[in-house]
Amino acid sequence: MSMQQSTKQPLQTPRIKIQSTNEQICSFLKQQIAEGTLEQGQQLNLNQIADALNVSVTPVRDAINLLIHEGFIDKMGNKMFIHAIPEEERSMLEEALIAQICAGYRICVETGKREELLNQLEEALKLEEESVDGEIRANYTFDTVFVRCVGNKFLTQNIVKDFEYYDDLMYIANNIDSEKQRAKSAEEHREIIKLIREERDGDFEPLMRRHYRDVVTID
Repeated sequence: MSMQQSTKQPLQTPRIKIQSTNEQICSFLKQQIAEGTLEQGQQLNLNQIADALNVSVTPVRDAINLLIHEGFIDKMGNKMFIHAIPEEERSMLEEALIAQICAGYRICVETGKREELLNQLEEALKLEEESVDGEIRANYTFDTVFVRCVGNKFLTQNIVKDFEYYDDLMYIANNIDSEKQRAKSAEEHREIIKLIREERDGDFEPLMRRHYRDVVTID
């Protein structure tokens, strides 16, 4: 009797991202900021955080340093505070982003890349709607497509960096329901795609300004 060879496929192990203690503390503090438990301008006490999380002060200090680098926390001497956002800071960033987006859109239209832009925007919207808890965030954001489609690496790096910082500021400034916010953004992004497809180019900048003006408004 001959024995059949096994055709069983090798086990495909899932890719699991294991967070370090520092990363877990960072995620926890960001969640506290997003929910409004930690408010703008509030001073942080490392010992209290360590006691609450049942960890030593060292990983808390490391996590705080990461959040300082990311702009979530300000340090003044030996004191740490949740970053407080002046309205003018948000307005300036919005103006910079809108200017870059509108310039990228104009270049794409003028160089005959409208269909390519639409394809990239639709792909970005698809990935956006499939993302979990904003995992894709700045890696493939709808807003940065307008510049990325131009094909200039330097301009792309600039808008991705600006958008990441703006996204972080909005995270700090507003206690929002992320699922409702994502649904609202997707609806507005579909509206933007429709405008581009219909070649209503004169309406693009006003629509983009409205999109940023009410970016955190939830009905």
